[in-house]
Amino acid sequence: MIRIQPNDYDRDGDNISDAVEDENGGGTVTGERNIIHYGENLYDYIKTSSNDPPLIGDDISNTSYWYSNRGTHDYSLASDIPKTPSDYPDKEKGQLINGLLIAPSSTGYAREPMSQNCDEQNNHNSDNWGTLGLINLIEKVGRAWNKKYQSYSEVAQNYPNITVKDLSRAGGCYFATIGTCTGHSNHQTGVEVDIRLVHDDQSTNGGLNYWDDPDYSSTRTQQLVDVFRSLGDIYKIYFNDPSISGVEYHDGHNDHLHIWISDPDGINN
Repeated sequence: MIRIQPNDYDRDGDNISDAVEDENGGGTVTGERNIIHYGENLYDYIKTSSNDPPLIGDDISNTSYWYSNRGTHDYSLASDIPKTPSDYPDKEKGQLINGLLIAPSSTGYAREPMSQNCDEQNNHNSDNWGTLGLINLIEKVGRAWNKKYQSYSEVAQNYPNITVKDLSRAGGCYFATIGTCTGHSNHQTGVEVDIRLVHDDQSTNGGLNYWDDPDYSSTRTQQLVDVFRSLGDIYKIYFNDPSISGVEYHDGHNDHLHIWISDPDGINN
């Protein structure tokens, strides 16, 4: 594996941002956030080989809440093996193993408050979990969005943060609508996320429909689609505005982008 150099958003250089590590119970050791380490070095959390992947960090108990499902090794896995037994055996498509919570906010993006509330209502088992491959992409897109559209010009000052909606449950699998928390037939393996459409001003208040909302910006939404496609290994993006390129039509996607990345560790597992 390759050593990853630290930087201002990832001070221990393990390719997990400080914001995500803090959200997932990462303490500090000698000034570093060590959720994951292997020997004396720090490594990328994404599984890249079946040969001796990084072990769980010694400072994080594998019996703690966040780590109760991690087993021996520390990597995110989008599994296409349905959960059994299940309350919804005909609807299970797979599960999320060793997922992480996305941070409530980080550079360039913020989690939708409703998603945060749903997470609290359902014992941290609702819709804010993903593979690190997905969470790292959202973080990367947020930093690029901030740099390109929010920070360096007078025009850019009017661009809002990206608003992140639903990801997956902590263990993935099918989940039904519970109270105000919307269920999904997909979103089962930690590789899909819903993103709000972009306003034509700096506002992030309220969702938008592309066909009849005067605050919807097709230009900015196209820019956001382009950033995701330029930075990620994208499988599909669902969205129904015919003026947007790089997306495909799917019922129920008039008011958000559905970003679906390729399985980071491959299929058939």
